[in-house]
Amino acid sequence: MWVTNGGSTTETLIVWYVDKASFDNLHMTMMTYVDGALASKDEYNPDSPGFISKPTMLNEQTVVGQETVTVPAGTFNCDKSTTTDATGAVTNIWYNSEIPVFRFVKEETLNGTQVTSMTELTAYGI
Repeated sequence: MWVTNGGSTTETLIVWYVDKASFDNLHMTMMTYVDGALASKDEYNPDSPGFISKPTMLNEQTVVGQETVTVPAGTFNCDKSTTTDATGAVTNIWYNSEIPVFRFVKEETLNGTQVTSMTELTAYGI
């Protein structure tokens, strides 16, 4: 994910270790980079404050179509989900059924036409 504020770029890399049967998150590592330099690295377990139990899963009711998306992990044919929050920000999420567990490929949030955050799949494994 990246966010640009006052000329700085923040990137966050999240690595989830997930139980294949329940899809529950067993461990999470989050590294934050500011302008390319490592600013923080945090490790989370289920009993840690800030622990995310599961990433966002596809809500079939918000699917608006299919698109081909290229991210660092490859090129995927995806279902595209779109939601709008109370402030008018639009979030688009692309999912592919061949990606294990969460099916997540890419997410972007727009305020008008400006992308305010983006998350992309960089790698995955079984």
